[in-house]
Amino acid sequence: MHLSRWRAIVLLGALCSCGSADSTPPVRPQSVVVLSGDNQSAVRGSDLPNALRVQVLGSDSKPFAGATVTWSATHGQATISPTQTITDANGTAETMVSTLASLGSLTITATVGDLTPASFHVTALDPCSYTPIENVNAPIAGTLSAFDCDFFNGRFAKFYGFQISSPQALSVDLKSQAFDTALWFYTSGYPYTLAYMLDSTDASSNASFKVLVTPAEWVVGVSATKAGTTGAFTLNVSSTAESEDNCERYWITEGVTTNQELSATDCADGTSGSTKDVFLMAIHVGRSVTLTESSTVFTPLLRLVDSSGTVLAQASGTAGSATIQYSSTSSGVYVIEAASATPGGAGSYALTVSPSLAASISSSRSNDRIPQDRPISRNARGHSSALPNHMFGMPLPY
Repeated sequence: MHLSRWRAIVLLGALCSCGSADSTPPVRPQSVVVLSGDNQSAVRGSDLPNALRVQVLGSDSKPFAGATVTWSATHGQATISPTQTITDANGTAETMVSTLASLGSLTITATVGDLTPASFHVTALDPCSYTPIENVNAPIAGTLSAFDCDFFNGRFAKFYGFQISSPQALSVDLKSQAFDTALWFYTSGYPYTLAYMLDSTDASSNASFKVLVTPAEWVVGVSATKAGTTGAFTLNVSSTAESEDNCERYWITEGVTTNQELSATDCADGTSGSTKDVFLMAIHVGRSVTLTESSTVFTPLLRLVDSSGTVLAQASGTAGSATIQYSSTSSGVYVIEAASATPGGAGSYALTVSPSLAASISSSRSNDRIPQDRPISRNARGHSSALPNHMFGMPLPY
């Protein structure tokens, strides 16, 4: 073979080889798809529970590593962190939405270059009408913020639900180093507050009370006494002893029966010369209640007293039972006094409040509403607070 012909063949082969390499284009990002995190919801001001995750596929239909994904809220307001991520070896990237700042529907997009973005649809729930369900005996660390429910004239509030399956006494305790605390307590479907406590003067800034409840979904509202106040708090709703001791602040609700005991450590009853147990109860206008004190060891003496100290009704039962029937003409906080008609009388007794509140509760759940009778009153110790007397127009009786 001539040398010139050999060179021509080699040159032709080289040209063919180069042409083949140039005909294969580089792999580029081709699409962005949602992997997980779509259609989540959370209360305004809180975080979405799960990350938003996407996958980037290349022009070879395989996962594309190293693509820059830009995250943004294109409808509504939310805090996203991080706002840019790089896809891993599986072509995936993720981010977290840490604060939902606007109500309703939000759209979060994941964008890669000029490709069609992947869209996530999330919902920010109204903090005034949504109540998460929590567990009794599990302390809650929370923060009041301007994103929370504007409960009353700029006073922010968070609400927590507790599903109670059997009659029991609960201790409700709210602590904060950031603000003077306020507590509200009501039940699912019943639009009025059934217990409350404000603390606007104590250096500890704590509010607490004890309440006896029937099986239902109960709701605790956490707030501050002053408008615009925000900050960290700890709420603890725990099971506690049912007994009324040492004149403690003890609320009871309709439908309960409680076994108690009169003892020397209870409140002094100057009228009968004995001791007495004292219970707080919210009775709203139009409500009719029946109170019964029963004992086999002393003669029951039962009183219903309004917040000014006026005795509205009194009954003594020589047959071992004292009963009061009362129909309220105005909403208020009332005091039930269970005592002995015999000086020095002591021992066990039962107190019943009927009918059950359940008869007046609608089928709607508490996470669809907040109390219509928003509970604003004076500090339980009688000190003037920054709040108007909005709930019943009167302070707590003691």
